[in-house]
Amino acid sequence: MGRPKIPYSREYSAQKQNARRRGIEFNFTYQSWIDWWGNDIVFRGKGADKLVMARKNDQGSYHPDNVIKLYGKDNVSQGNSGRIFSDEHRKNLSHSMSKGVISDEVLIKRSQALKDYQNKKETI
Repeated sequence: MGRPKIPYSREYSAQKQNARRRGIEFNFTYQSWIDWWGNDIVFRGKGADKLVMARKNDQGSYHPDNVIKLYGKDNVSQGNSGRIFSDEHRKNLSHSMSKGVISDEVLIKRSQALKDYQNKKETI
């Protein structure tokens, strides 16, 4: 019959391995990880609308005192910029992205980056 299946053991191992691969200390035992997730464990996973274990300010180790539960979309927006966006700001970003609208600031940055790339290419 084999070994009995331990609930969420693969998910625990994958998160631990991912932290190790990224050079981030992981200070959870399997049981402390299960306890930390509690009933929310059924909502964890990959994707914008799934819960993730996020480090506070995207710094330090994965430790019970240094992690919070966030939706994937919120973790990405905070981790990429170090800022916490308001619901209104996220709504506006989402709306503009779904409409394909690009701000003037982004267009200027992209234009400058392209010019810089072309100038660099010409000098080689």
